[in-house]
Amino acid sequence: MQKKSKLIITCGGTGGHFYPGLTIAKEYKEQGNEVELFINGKNADSQAQIAKDNGLNSIIVPSAQIPKSIWGYLPFCIEILSGIMIARKEFKRFRPNVFLGMGSFTAVPSALAAKLMGIPIVLHDGNAKIGKANRILSRISKVLLTAFPPVNSKAIHCKLKHLGMPVRKELLDKNISKSEAIEELNSKFKVQFNAEEPIVLVFGGSQGAKTFNENIPKSIKKLDRPPQVIHLTGIGKKYTTKDSYSDNLFNLLLLETSNEMSLFYTLADLIICRAGGSSIAEVALFAKYALLIPYPYAAELHQEDNAAYLASSEGASVIKDKQCTEEVLIPFLSDWLLNKDKFNKLGKKSAKCASPNATYEIIEIINEI
Repeated sequence: MQKKSKLIITCGGTGGHFYPGLTIAKEYKEQGNEVELFINGKNADSQAQIAKDNGLNSIIVPSAQIPKSIWGYLPFCIEILSGIMIARKEFKRFRPNVFLGMGSFTAVPSALAAKLMGIPIVLHDGNAKIGKANRILSRISKVLLTAFPPVNSKAIHCKLKHLGMPVRKELLDKNISKSEAIEELNSKFKVQFNAEEPIVLVFGGSQGAKTFNENIPKSIKKLDRPPQVIHLTGIGKKYTTKDSYSDNLFNLLLLETSNEMSLFYTLADLIICRAGGSSIAEVALFAKYALLIPYPYAAELHQEDNAAYLASSEGASVIKDKQCTEEVLIPFLSDWLLNKDKFNKLGKKSAKCASPNATYEIIEIINEI
């Protein structure tokens, strides 16, 4: 019988750090262990509520980004010290066996506190280019686990293992046919999508509204025979996107966000999205062809490396954000509509980039340590 263990996971900041950490925490707890989350950043309050809704305790620990000028170093140091002190206090209370950092500078104060207290440190990076914080923290860590084969592995100073990206369990569990998914979609959202017609899933508008919520809709409208569209616009962008789709004559489901991604991935014949680590992992899991548009302001252009990894399977095409115009999109979409079978076969190749067992394999490493 596996000995009961205690784990602290720091996974604050963006959803790309939070949700994989949440996925690991839920499974770790289901296996009979104890786990708590350290979260921080501008989304800390909402993420703390999500953790609570999933039956997990969380603590908000101060963090700091590296300042851009010399004048920012004093508050930076104060915030780092504050984070270390709070983390140390929580470590003494909870007494974890292992500390898991899910990337970004939000993990730095807690990781330093773990090092000071002799708690083993495991890191995870959700991108093909390992981030600055993990490169620094690798000097004090037991092992760094990666979502994708890293392009900068020589910058790491600890043991390195490629295990994949933790994917939400609800995405792994759903296994229905496209026709069944169409029935569920029409029933849940009161629409009339047709199982015989192609469907495009678009998401990523929360970062780069013009590209996703103007250029893509206008391009789809100009096609000779537009496909059906499911478009997630991002919070606060639904009505401006609706204007871009005005006078459309095809089935359209427009939502700001949704918890039905498993359903949407199952339905999609083509996916148009950014190239964040979680998106790449999920597209590969469902083996659908994707048009990837990396976010041009991502740190160290890491989304370009993520996109290149999926594209290496032949299951995706990549275009730069500034190239995402009607002049580029319309020919691509027209080619896809004329050669859907070819693109479907290519999409299946992306499955070689999927890691459905990543969560369990990461927990195995934690248990070993």
